[in-house]
Amino acid sequence: MKERAERTLRLNPRWSEAQTVDLLEQEAARMHVQGWFYLGSHVDALFETVALFFERELETPLDP
Repeated sequence: MKERAERTLRLNPRWSEAQTVDLLEQEAARMHVQGWFYLGSHVDALFETVALFFERELETPLDP
């Protein structure tokens, strides 16, 4: 079974493209360390926020 998560990040219009990409990469790397895999992203119509989507396998205990 899989678990999904969404992280919404507010974009700052004063940031350069490099700063924005760095923020998104840092969040994706942080989630990856926790076992999440990146699925995709979505930017809102006003370019104010970006939603990052992740998925990971649920850990299920083994039956004795």
